[in-house]
Amino acid sequence: VMFLHWYHHITVLLYCWHSYAERNASGLWFIAMNFTVHAIMYTYYFLTSLGYKPAWAKPVTALQISQMFVGVYICAASMGFVEEEGGEACSVTPASQKAGLLMYASYFVLFVLYALERYVWRDAKNDGKKKTENVKEEEQSNDVEESAPTQKQQPAESNNDSQETRKKIR
Repeated sequence: VMFLHWYHHITVLLYCWHSYAERNASGLWFIAMNFTVHAIMYTYYFLTSLGYKPAWAKPVTALQISQMFVGVYICAASMGFVEEEGGEACSVTPASQKAGLLMYASYFVLFVLYALERYVWRDAKNDGKKKTENVKEEEQSNDVEESAPTQKQQPAESNNDSQETRKKIR
């Protein structure tokens, strides 16, 4: 997560500077998507900071991945729009198109890997651990039952406790 966080913010900063200098028309799409996703994401973080655990972490990650997919699409589609209907050139330079495509494609890959690690592979690993732990617990309980101490082997406190319990039951 730390690499993804720093990589994302450093490259976004560089791309935004470049896009501003080039007056990249597709930047408006990126701004709108980014604002929407971040508004939802930071609402989630705010609620978790208050101690709530919203059940929509996976949808937030899916929204981030879809943002990256749409970013790739916009960059690729802008390459096809060399000129608009009125004959004016599209206001996206080839350098901006390529940089945006590379940036959004790398984000897409990193966010998909993050989602797989967080929600698929970790869950599978935890399920395997739970099954292993359950088997170990069963084996341990079987071992305990087989080697359960007799009344004479238990400590004195334990004998007294069980005698008091028997008195209360009678």
